[in-house]
Amino acid sequence: MDIFSIVLTLTTAGMIMLIMSTIDHAIYWPKRLSQNLPTPTWIEGLPYYSMLALSTSVFYYTSADHVITLWACVFGCITLLDKLYFFKTRLSHFPNMKASTYKQASQDSQFGQDYLNQTSPWIKLSHEFFVSTFVLWLLISFFVHPYRVPTGSLQPTIDPGDMLIAKKWSYGIRMPLSNHLIWSWNGQPKRGDIAIFSDPSTDSYRTLVKRVIGLPGDKISYIDKQLTINDQPVEVNSLGIEYNFDHAGQLETVIRKVESLPNKTHEIFVKPSANDKQVIDLVVPDGHYFMMGDNRDASSDSRYFGPVPFDKIGGQAWLIWMSIDPYSWKIRWDRIGINLT
Repeated sequence: MDIFSIVLTLTTAGMIMLIMSTIDHAIYWPKRLSQNLPTPTWIEGLPYYSMLALSTSVFYYTSADHVITLWACVFGCITLLDKLYFFKTRLSHFPNMKASTYKQASQDSQFGQDYLNQTSPWIKLSHEFFVSTFVLWLLISFFVHPYRVPTGSLQPTIDPGDMLIAKKWSYGIRMPLSNHLIWSWNGQPKRGDIAIFSDPSTDSYRTLVKRVIGLPGDKISYIDKQLTINDQPVEVNSLGIEYNFDHAGQLETVIRKVESLPNKTHEIFVKPSANDKQVIDLVVPDGHYFMMGDNRDASSDSRYFGPVPFDKIGGQAWLIWMSIDPYSWKIRWDRIGINLT
């Protein structure tokens, strides 16, 4: 089963659970309220599992930022509505209970269980997760960005299935989702940085990760697999021939090389059998950066969609916190903790 089939299955399951929860609220929950009966355990779990399943679709088409924002908004709105209206309505059914907050009411030794029987599973879920979700939203929106690498465009530095964390503060503080710069300092991308950015070739929320090769004003050329920066050929030394899996899972022959940028040395893959599809010879515009993948013949980068505007760049790759082989689904323990700065 491919990843799209899994996402489609989970999304369908999430929609079914959401519909079941809605029907329960409309028909069966009022009956339980009138008799003060507890909500069955499996119905209590419907809000959580429906949100979890639907989030996979949001993550597949957008990013983790959007998932956390969705959870924070849903839980925040429900918690706010409960505090302003529903909490007081439930509390009116227990005139002898001394409580001013949801937590106090739910933990009341005499009426707590009866109070919870009067509380919607969605409200319970929101109170349970809102604070932690909001803190996580702040963390992901302004400080770090989790990203799962789906392709081998940055091999041999980053493998498919690597899950990395990017420092969002490296290049300034930005507005969540819109990526609008709020506060900037001298944190500009440096040549050799591995940066995450929004795909400049589309209005979608697809996030890409590539290496910064050209800075504003640089003259960049890439002809016959030779990278030249400001008329100076970048030194490249071969480490030998290797076999690597391509995006389709087929073995291919590549040459591992060491590339020495003006301020950073790193390894790249070059496929000897591949011809350059794009001949590049340009000057990077002001406020833009030229990005390339380390797997030179298996990367869609600035050779195809052009230099990337600074306002599209979301942060600098920091470290690999988890790595799962996309073919065997085994954890690659030796890759966890690799520093990418």
